[in-house]
Order: sequence, then structure tokens, then C-alpha cells
Amino acid sequence: MESIDIRDIDFKNKTYGFHFTPQTSESGLSKTGLEARIGVNSSGKLGKEAIPKVFFSNGITGALMTFNRIANIPADGKPNQNTVAMMIKDYYKYLPDRIKALVPEEKRGLSSLEQDDVNKLIQSLNNNGIYTLDYCEAFEFLRDWMNDNMYAIFEAEPSQYEHELTQQDIDEINNVRSPETLTRIQVLDEAIALSRDEEEIKRLDVERKGLSREVRKQCMEVAYQKRGVKLVDGFFDKEDYNEEHCVFGVQPLNNTHSAIYENNSLGKSVLPGELKKASLDGNIEAVTIIQKLFEERDISEEYAMRGGKFDVRLIEFFLQFLKLPKNLSQEARNEISQKISDHRNNIREILKTEKKGFLGILPEEIAGIGDVLDQMKKYQESFISRSDAIKIAEDREVQLEKENATEAIAVLTANRDEKQIEGQK
Repeated sequence: MESIDIRDIDFKNKTYGFHFTPQTSESGLSKTGLEARIGVNSSGKLGKEAIPKVFFSNGITGALMTFNRIANIPADGKPNQNTVAMMIKDYYKYLPDRIKALVPEEKRGLSSLEQDDVNKLIQSLNNNGIYTLDYCEAFEFLRDWMNDNMYAIFEAEPSQYEHELTQQDIDEINNVRSPETLTRIQVLDEAIALSRDEEEIKRLDVERKGLSREVRKQCMEVAYQKRGVKLVDGFFDKEDYNEEHCVFGVQPLNNTHSAIYENNSLGKSVLPGELKKASLDGNIEAVTIIQKLFEERDISEEYAMRGGKFDVRLIEFFLQFLKLPKNLSQEARNEISQKISDHRNNIREILKTEKKGFLGILPEEIAGIGDVLDQMKKYQESFISRSDAIKIAEDREVQLEKENATEAIAVLTANRDEKQIEGQK
């Protein structure tokens, strides 16, 4: 797959899709591209996705939102057994040592665990009351995970139609959904949730997907009349079709999906030749790319970068954490984690109680971010290890040697040229 330096990308005049993917998948993407499918992350037990499609982040803001959301998950501050179970099952190798210490010693170094070991570890976590990571652990989790992943990017302009849909149009489109069909879908959801029989779940899921597509068909017959002809056939439409309803113009930037074909109800795939891997000075690790994307972000979209209604902007703390030395004392780690936790809880409480529905950035949020960043920068300056200091000195010495050598070569070359001219005369 061809690399493209993100500094050479025209972000102002084009829309790009960012697909976060393991580096090990590069060879497969080079052969098949991004295929529209109903993946593990978009189905779950209920299998609510009815139409295969490609999911991606829309532009720089979408990519930043994605990791801001992820940064908010591991250290949620609330006991969440489902989140921990998911992390153990899929991301065991990135978990902190204090959690791996609960695994038998001969299995701690594995990159993943067998289901039986996963169940035992979850039971141990329950017994010890461990459901969350502190913020330093969460940021290390993110850093190590992102180092193993990369961004496959592609041009992803939205489709354009003859007419823009009004809110009244959208209401009329959704009102044509059959009440009987919606009721049956709800019954199926409840039955699937209660069932423990995998075969029965599959059977119910097949029926549900058929009804879900029927709902879309009902909505789209009206939508085609309202929107008119498609003027530009982009990679994605401003249409969010998921489960049993259609919504237009509200696709979240961090979870956009490819346009859905009218006839066969399949989402568009990205062909191999349309994909490139984002790089920076030859580095393709996602943790390197996300730092550069943050520098290139549109300041006017700061609220969108935060993401959900109660998400706090943690990605800035994560990026600052990457600059800190890895040998921080436990006392420093605890202080940083606590300060971030206090800030996060304060902003979430304001958004929940005083500023319900508020769209923007709170003054308290700006002040709190600055306060936390200032504290982290102090650790960056005061906790430089001896080995780091020696490395900095060595790098500077090499740089000076190069500068002196360059200067000496310039003087010698000038002298040589002067003597050659003199000789010619």
C-alpha cells in the first residue's frame, strides 16, 4: 500500500476518511481494500446492523473525536464490568501490570488469553473491585495500542443532491414507517436479548434484518422524492441508517459509514487502489499520526472534537502525556491521574446539571485544561532521567560536530577555489 505524508494532504479542500486498522492488516487491504461488511464491533449479540458498510472517521475532527471517546472509556470513574471484559478479551496485551498480576505467572506474557483464562481474570477483578484504569494507565494503554495500528486513508467526499432536506422533510420520511413492523422489531429485540440459544438468536436476527431493510425501503421511497436527483455520487451520504430508523444529516464524524446502494442495500467498499497509509517522515504508527492531526485541527471545531454530550476533552492530556518520561514516580502518576479525574468530573457535572444541551466549550473547561497541562509540563521539565539527559547531550554534541564540520568544509572549499582562480591567472 502506498504511503502518503500527511503534510502533503489537502485537508482544506477535500474530505478524507480515516480507517484505524492494525498494521498487520496492510497486506490484506492491499489486495481487497476496505470491504463493506457487518463486523464484530457493529453487530454485537443483537446483530442490529442490517446493511454491510465501511465505517470510518470523517476528516481530522472525526479522527480526533474517535480517540477522545476512547480516552474517556478506560478510566470512566464508574464500575463497568462490561467495559473491562471487552478490554480483557480483545486488548489483554495492552493492560497494565497490576491487572496482569492476577493471571497465573506462566500466562502473563501472552498477547491474548483463552476464554477460560479471560473468565477467571474477570472473576479476580470482581473479587478485587478493579473495574477501571487510572488516567496514566489509560494513556499508556492507548499509546501502546496505537503503536501497533495505522491509518488507512481515502478521499471520501459526501454525495450531493438536488435539494437539501428540511426537518419537516425528515419527519415526513420517518412517519411512513409501518407501526406493525416497528413493533415486531421491538419484540424480536426483546426475544434476542433473553435467548441463550445461539441458533435461535441467528434465526431471529435473520428475520430482524429483513424487517429492518423493509423499514429503510419505506423511508427511502419518500426520501428520493424529497431529495431529488443525485448531482454528485460521493462516497457517503448524509444518511444514518442503523437498526430500524433512518436519520439524515446527523452522521457523527467519528463513526461515519459508506453510502448505501439503492438497489442491493450494500454499503460502498473502498477499492485497494483508493487506499493509502498515512505517514509522517516514514512513520506510520497511529500514535505519531494523531499527534500531527491535532496540530492540523480546525480550531473552530473544538466542540465537535470533544464528541458526546458529556465527553470531556482528554485527548490533549493524552498527547501531553506522550511527552513525559516513562520513569515517572508512582506519586507523580497518582497526582496527574487525580487532577485529570477531578477536572473531568467537574465538567461532566456542569454539563449534566447546569448546562444541559449546551453546545460549545465551557470557560471552566478551557481553564481546567490549561491547569492540567501546566502541571504535566512541569513534570516533563523536572523528571528528565539521567539517561535522557545524557542522550540529549550526545545528540547536541553530534549536532555541533556536524555544524563545525560543515563550517570547516565551507572554509576549505573557499580557499581551494581561491587558489584555483589564482593559478589560472
